[in-house]
Amino acid sequence: MQHEVLRLTHIGRAVDNQIINDISFTLYAREALCILTEDIETKNFLLDFLQGGISSDQGYLYINDAPKTLYSLEQARNAGIYVVDEKQLVGSMSVAHNLYMTASSFYNKLKFLDTHAIHAAAEDLLDRFSLGHIKPTAVVDTLPFPDIYILSILHAYTSGAKVIVLNTPSFIFYQPKETKKLQRIVSILKEKGVSLLWFSNKWNPVFQNFDRFAVIKNGVVTQLSKLTTIPPVIADGDFMNTQLKRLTLNADNRKKVLQCNDVSSSEYPTKRFNFSLYQGEILGICDSDHILSSFMNTLSDGKLPKTGTLVLDNMNYHPNFHTKNQIAFISSSIGHQRVFPQMNLYDNVALLLNKPMYNVGGFLNKRIRNHMVFTALESIHADYLVREYGSRRNLKGMNVHDQFMVEIAKWLCLYPRVFIFSDPYTVYDNLSEYHFGRLLEYLQELDISILLISSSEENLSKFCTRVINT
Repeated sequence: MQHEVLRLTHIGRAVDNQIINDISFTLYAREALCILTEDIETKNFLLDFLQGGISSDQGYLYINDAPKTLYSLEQARNAGIYVVDEKQLVGSMSVAHNLYMTASSFYNKLKFLDTHAIHAAAEDLLDRFSLGHIKPTAVVDTLPFPDIYILSILHAYTSGAKVIVLNTPSFIFYQPKETKKLQRIVSILKEKGVSLLWFSNKWNPVFQNFDRFAVIKNGVVTQLSKLTTIPPVIADGDFMNTQLKRLTLNADNRKKVLQCNDVSSSEYPTKRFNFSLYQGEILGICDSDHILSSFMNTLSDGKLPKTGTLVLDNMNYHPNFHTKNQIAFISSSIGHQRVFPQMNLYDNVALLLNKPMYNVGGFLNKRIRNHMVFTALESIHADYLVREYGSRRNLKGMNVHDQFMVEIAKWLCLYPRVFIFSDPYTVYDNLSEYHFGRLLEYLQELDISILLISSSEENLSKFCTRVINT
């Protein structure tokens, strides 16, 4: 049974045109919970509320299952609640002194600070949190901001925090190295019995390994769910309404769309692959030697693996039962021509189709063809191509971005279950990260699962739900 350490029940407040209707959520022991809201005023109110700086007009706060009213910062800290603020550190002091500035145990009978003991304690603490690169004697102001922010978290921990409350700083940790460092800090704090509550108006890659998330919209907690398959990076804008709800899958009910069990190809029989692709997720596989990319390309042509079992939609994959059209493979070679410039737009998109577009006499039904082409382009928000190229006899001069849209639309006419992109970073060199990210979202809206294969783990982490290494 989970032990709750903090609970907000129907917290509400109405003042200065700021309306907070009903904030209710629970934080459990050893849990990391992120609270997402685009309402900055609501976020700031909750941060002040948990520090005893402001009261609510309705609702109750429970700490360790007992009702509690916080009237001051001192009361909040006595209750074990610490709101992290990097500005609380003294920049002119050393790391060791900042970490233990409030620790009375380091003072002797004459009230002098034992500098040797405090440095030894700081060095031991930093080692336990895998932060050996930070020296206890270093002056805080000389450190980079990510390290200062981490030190402010450790300062709360050494001060006796049972609940550490964080606010997304002005510097967002999007670098994989810094993200992993922070994720490690969160994991160690949970192991030591600390609960973490992180408020943010943006999705942060750090949240990937949190336990749950809540969404606050219009002063109400509209969503409180387990974190299962949220991508590392979510674009600003409509992530509250669309992306979080769509990409949060119930881990118990997720369907495996594609599963590789110890499979290998004829070209590389000693290289085995084991992974599962779930419905509605974006899986990234770091493939430094490009073997998996080559194997998946042959798979999309309907070839069987040399060894192992390949399962597609709960059936062992075999060309006799599965058409090659169910797996779309997109090579992202920069110089690759993606359209036939001498053909018109409709024939380019409908190129992979045959029977649906022809009658018994073998004549093309242009009405059906045109409808399917428009629907495919519209589903990825590329129907502008019909306006620009629909009346033209050819596609000469079409830019790379539009060529990608045409290639994606070709596959969509065949209703594939899986989209595989090889080396996607060369895709968004041409499309830009934003447009490539949006394209992946459009495909997810069509209930298509996506596999990104790249030699760059850093690039994969920008888009993928999970990243694994071959």
